[in-house]
Amino acid sequence: KVTRKEKENKRTGLRGDINSKCRICDDDMIPGKSSSLSCGHNFCNDCLRMRLESQLKMGPSCITATCPEQECNVIFPYSVAKRILHPQLFEKYRNYVTQSFVKMKKELCWCPGVNCVWISKRVGISTDVNCRCGSKYCFLCGRPCHSPCTCSLVERWELRLNEDNAARDWLIANSKPCPKCKAHIQKNQGCNHMTCSQCKHEFCWICLGNWSDHGSQTGGFYNCNRPQKSQGANDLDKAKERLEYFTHYHDRYQEHNKSMKFAENQMAEIQSKIRQFMQLRHCEERFAEFVKEGVILLIDCRRVLKWTYVLGYYMEKGERKKLFEFLQQDLEKNTERLSEHTEKKVDAINRDEMLNYIALTRNYLRNLIDGMSEVQGKIRAAD
Repeated sequence: KVTRKEKENKRTGLRGDINSKCRICDDDMIPGKSSSLSCGHNFCNDCLRMRLESQLKMGPSCITATCPEQECNVIFPYSVAKRILHPQLFEKYRNYVTQSFVKMKKELCWCPGVNCVWISKRVGISTDVNCRCGSKYCFLCGRPCHSPCTCSLVERWELRLNEDNAARDWLIANSKPCPKCKAHIQKNQGCNHMTCSQCKHEFCWICLGNWSDHGSQTGGFYNCNRPQKSQGANDLDKAKERLEYFTHYHDRYQEHNKSMKFAENQMAEIQSKIRQFMQLRHCEERFAEFVKEGVILLIDCRRVLKWTYVLGYYMEKGERKKLFEFLQQDLEKNTERLSEHTEKKVDAINRDEMLNYIALTRNYLRNLIDGMSEVQGKIRAAD
């Protein structure tokens, strides 16, 4: 038979003799103002509260706070923390517990959106997450969605942009190093007689030889006919080729990014456009939702196309890349047509025609994403 005292002890978390002393302050244990941990050690709530509040100041490690008893390693119970802490402090403690739980679970992650508190769970193999707050991000790295590129490839692309490799290539393609001090020099006049501004060395722009060696045997001071050094020519050609190759993919990456932002701006006025369509066609809202559906699909297509150019830049040439470019071209062509429809004025929108392009474009988008596992070729090791 359970006595009233035992019921009270169970409700308050107190164990053992109700008249025992707190093991910290040595005050008498009072039901409702005292607690007992699973190890059997009893403490008054005031002492436990001060103990836990001091641990909270240390940050997330507070969730591993142990029993105040010396050499006791029993973890502080969540239920006791909830009962003794001030609501604001307990909310902080609860957040630390939640963060720790999410961190331990590989299938969970926090949304990186500003002030967003939602947690997402990964389902299947897709890494794209659409949070309730409106953020779309990669489950693995937290960046904005970047399918069909892997996280490591996106990181390489960001480094490629941040390290100014393109600027270095431009420098090599449009300047030459001084043969003496190696400072890069640009030619801004027609004369081939160059004088380095750093070391004052005089040399020929064409062959990089000493200017003092130039004379009638080379065709004159301003018309050197010496054959250019093969190594220098190769370096120059390779630099120009690298720059042109990078520029091709970078420009298209940027254009799709700009178009994506333009489509995102369209979303700010989409409800107004839907209302105008409803008034003009005298229809219910559900018959006008296709306008919003088209813009959402357009944003997704622009985002995917943007990253296909990063993937294309790093893919090695071959049959797989040709197939990839074929799928990319199909999506790009239909995305442009869909874009034209979304930008039309309300009175010029043809509902059936736009719905048809929405279905076609969604199909091409699915084909590209589904086909990536088959068409992805080898990735170049170097930029």
